[in-house]
Amino acid sequence: MKNHLLIKGSFLLALIGLAALPGLLRLIGLEESTIRSLLGSLTIIMIWGIFALSYNLLYGITGLLSLGHSVFLGLGALGVGIAAIHWGMGFWPALVIGLLISGLAAFLAGGLFSKIKRDAFWVATAVSSLMAYLLVLYFHDFTGGASGLRLPRDVLDLGMNDLSFIDRDVQYLFVLVVLVLVYSLLRWLARTPLGMALSLIRENEEKAALIGYSTQNLKWAAFGISGALAGLAGVLLAFALHSMDADLFQWTHSVQALAWVVIGGSGSLVGSLLGTGLAKGFEELWSNAWLSAPLLLGILLILIARFTPRGSP
Repeated sequence: MKNHLLIKGSFLLALIGLAALPGLLRLIGLEESTIRSLLGSLTIIMIWGIFALSYNLLYGITGLLSLGHSVFLGLGALGVGIAAIHWGMGFWPALVIGLLISGLAAFLAGGLFSKIKRDAFWVATAVSSLMAYLLVLYFHDFTGGASGLRLPRDVLDLGMNDLSFIDRDVQYLFVLVVLVLVYSLLRWLARTPLGMALSLIRENEEKAALIGYSTQNLKWAAFGISGALAGLAGVLLAFALHSMDADLFQWTHSVQALAWVVIGGSGSLVGSLLGTGLAKGFEELWSNAWLSAPLLLGILLILIARFTPRGSP
């Protein structure tokens, strides 16, 4: 009980600190350019944290290893780009379109992939990622291809009191609120009968079926919800970077999410966020080093898998 209260209190303190961070940075007298750069980096890390949380639901909670999770990340960003550039929509309509496209695709794909046996699941999802990436490149007149789509400045206007997503403070606080909402949703979900059933599938799918659970439908639900949340991360990434890149569809982003979840402790919501922060901070630290960040992350993942197969405590 004491540990639970300690964790909850620490989380609330961290949340208050993050919310007050822009003001605190100005209070200590940092240059505005430094503050903007720091808030921009933290915003991107939080968005990747949302992506990691979505992957944790699929892999950490349900036990499904997917290498196609990045497809929904890319679809969320692509939906924003299409809505803004081809259909002339503003911030909120483009946000909704991005969520609808990625969410619908996730639930449709979930109906298909939930029928595939676990041993072949990662192969099928990896193929889907490759196919999606190639399709984006092929229809380059519509998707922007390898060059991607650049969002016009007016689409970043929130339409409220001259607020714009170009403003780093607005970006940061907006994404922080979304991150807290996603975390709260998944924390609540883990305590519901659905969440407990998904955990049972991870531990013993045959036992879950014998008890009477429809494991196919449960995996479908997990795939759909996690994919929709990945799409949300893609939507936010498109707005934060003011662009959509075909690279978001690459299976390597799914591998990165897997690494973040394992680093933080598979199945742990807080761990997924800490793993993301650690890995992205590590990547930033080594971005100009002679040894590439992906290689270093791979080495770190191998060491963790070797010595702490269940992730960090």
